[in-house]
Amino acid sequence: MQSDPFNIAELDAQSQVGQEYNPSKSVPRVYNIQELEAEIAQATDKDAALQLAVRAAELAMRCLQLASSSDQKAAVSKRCKLLLEQAEEIKNDPHWQPFKPIRQQSSSACLPLVKKLNDPISARKFTTSEKIVLLKASKLNDYIFPQWEGPPDPSYFEIKPDQKPFLDAPELGLSEFQRSIFKGWKRASEALPPPAWYPDASPTMVPSMDPTSETDLVQDAATDCSVVASLCADSARASRGYARIIPSKIYPCDASSGLPQSSPNGKYVVQLNLNGCWRKVEIDDRLPVSRTQRTIHVIDRRNPALLWPALVEKAFLKVRGGYDFPGSNSGTDLWMLTGWIPQHIFLQCDEIVTAQLWKQMFSGFANGDVLITMGTGKISNHLEREIGLAGEHDYAVLDLREKDEQCLLLVKNPWCEGTSWKGSIPPLSEDGHGENGDAFESSKTPDLIDFKSEPPNLFTPENDLRPGTFWIDLQNVMQHFESIYLNWYPGMFNHRQDIHFSWDLSSDELNCGRATGCLIYNPQFLLTTSAGGETAYLLLSRHFRGNEARPSSQEPQSLLESKPQYISLYAFKNGGKRVYLRDGSIHRGPATTDLHIHLKLLHSGQKPSRVKSVVRQDIIVESGDYRQGSALAELSSELDAGTYAIICSTFDAGQVGNFTIRIDSMAQTSIRKLPQEGAGRLRKKLADASFREGTLKVAAPIVPKRHTRLALTAKHKGAFSKPKKTPARSGEGYEYLPEALKSHSLLQMTLEIGRGPMRHILMASSNGQHADAVNGVSTEDVDLFPEMKGAREIWLVLDRMSAPYDAVEEWFEVEMFSDTFDGISVGVWRSWDD
Repeated sequence: MQSDPFNIAELDAQSQVGQEYNPSKSVPRVYNIQELEAEIAQATDKDAALQLAVRAAELAMRCLQLASSSDQKAAVSKRCKLLLEQAEEIKNDPHWQPFKPIRQQSSSACLPLVKKLNDPISARKFTTSEKIVLLKASKLNDYIFPQWEGPPDPSYFEIKPDQKPFLDAPELGLSEFQRSIFKGWKRASEALPPPAWYPDASPTMVPSMDPTSETDLVQDAATDCSVVASLCADSARASRGYARIIPSKIYPCDASSGLPQSSPNGKYVVQLNLNGCWRKVEIDDRLPVSRTQRTIHVIDRRNPALLWPALVEKAFLKVRGGYDFPGSNSGTDLWMLTGWIPQHIFLQCDEIVTAQLWKQMFSGFANGDVLITMGTGKISNHLEREIGLAGEHDYAVLDLREKDEQCLLLVKNPWCEGTSWKGSIPPLSEDGHGENGDAFESSKTPDLIDFKSEPPNLFTPENDLRPGTFWIDLQNVMQHFESIYLNWYPGMFNHRQDIHFSWDLSSDELNCGRATGCLIYNPQFLLTTSAGGETAYLLLSRHFRGNEARPSSQEPQSLLESKPQYISLYAFKNGGKRVYLRDGSIHRGPATTDLHIHLKLLHSGQKPSRVKSVVRQDIIVESGDYRQGSALAELSSELDAGTYAIICSTFDAGQVGNFTIRIDSMAQTSIRKLPQEGAGRLRKKLADASFREGTLKVAAPIVPKRHTRLALTAKHKGAFSKPKKTPARSGEGYEYLPEALKSHSLLQMTLEIGRGPMRHILMASSNGQHADAVNGVSTEDVDLFPEMKGAREIWLVLDRMSAPYDAVEEWFEVEMFSDTFDGISVGVWRSWDD
């Protein structure tokens, strides 16, 4: 019989690890690591907790010696490390106290004196068309989510003696990686704690709704950072003594504690704010179990048997299409999970006043009226490693503090392997201004706070920081984060009114209006107030329609087609009249579409052709900066009769959308689309050009066999770093793999006869300048003859300005367009110097 590495009994009276010897019965008490962990959380004082932690760590070390398989050794080693860290924390923290779960029935002396406000309810009677809108919105992803009619009766969760537990169908989808580690759908009793964490063991922990220690929720193999960040923000609020929000919306539920209860028949009902109203989402208690140390569902590292977060996550992902959820933002997710009003703060907006933003956040947070999360934008791999933040990732804000007039945020990275911010807090200037010039209330100048040298519990000695949790100041938040999401308690308001409507976005008139900034076809509403000086929030929420937020990685991004992903509100003060144009608004939402566009009007030759490169002298008029959704180029002087070229472009490469070009003029004009690059010619793909580390030029010989006219294009294909330590694709251990880089080089392409100082350049791309090769650099047409070669060879040369940071290899794909099939032969690429 194989030894159980998590349950050891030693009859040797000299060994006191994992047992307590009872001389009266001469039978040792058998200890389980999990039992010891539970006793640590319930210890009466620091010394008792430290003794239990040391004993648990020693027991884990002995388990490691008995482990027979690599899986067992990995699991026990990980457990041993966590126990040693916990013992070290208890020993070194002079303020350590046993964890006391917050319960609603506990004495009011330990809870903030917060007046419970009732959420306002829309008293307006819905029209028949509005009722139809809500009814149609009940169907999503082949499920029906009916409107909420109140908590289910307890009998809804009972199970009869001959009845099987509830089984929800169909099963939720998994991503390719999740399927590679997927073991099966298991009931909660078999899924928690994760079986792979306790191989060949019979854990004494059972799924629970109430944590025994401070929660530490993390994501792993799922890309739902926005959901887990939302759960962390809500749990942080509850840890400060406020009522639980998200757990109280899971049924069956204990109304007195605000915690869900175990369901006898395995059925749970989750109340979600979805598609215009609160809705009922039914799930079973089965969770996707991994056969490795990775977890597919959300997990609490401190309470691995905690069930309710995984149930909320499953209900949410059932609505959003499955565990292969591509991600959202935590402001939207908290709106669904709590019904708290979302406010999206775009930190790059010029109108943001840092001092006012902090005052709003700090006051709301102190009163428990706001949940705060944050999100980063695109960050290069190099910068990610340098600052410790992940790009396009959501974080939870657990606490706000002011120290020496510095505005500080305690932030949690919800990813289990996530890093912490590596920066330091800049000092205020002598006049009390931050780096961006915003004034604070005091003129004190604090010393520089470097979190690399200061203890992690500098600001909260009662709270030991968990991995991925860090303090950061507001100035660095403004610099390194893209958005702050504030979700406000709706009970702050006395009145609410809901209006539900449908909006057909498929009409040609609407598409034309959106492209030109015209609002004629947009829904418009009249807002009147009975009292002045009051705050009003306007929230526009679009209904989900299936898996619409799942773009294919094989197709170009399209943001203006069929189902727009961005919506906005405009407010006008014009006496209640209908509005025709966007100009003149007193408020506008920060996003209408992510597609920024631009256009130019250029001189063209007598024979119209595609423009290969642009110089300033050729531009007659342009639309200025790239603008969202529409671009306007207006010519103040008369345009001579002739032929001209119009160039339309997007700010980011690879974006595709449907456009309408409109020309208003006093004279008749005609316009036609020019043929694509290489149209009517033979297209030949050459071997990819590779730049090794330290190489700035490569060349390939060209031999013309007959008179041939050709043009060439080169496009960036990819860049890779040195092999780096990376989690293995099998899910276990690590391997060294090159990392794909987002950065790329500027490129110039030339066709040259000979080499050295006497070489002759036949043609060069981009007017002889290095240019961005993401969309490709192209040459003008050139004629080659066999007689041109003479005593010197003809070379196709690629010259990059510099290598991307940390790159050891960069690739470009090269294509040739010619009028003969075999008139040109191209040799092998090689390193090159002049």
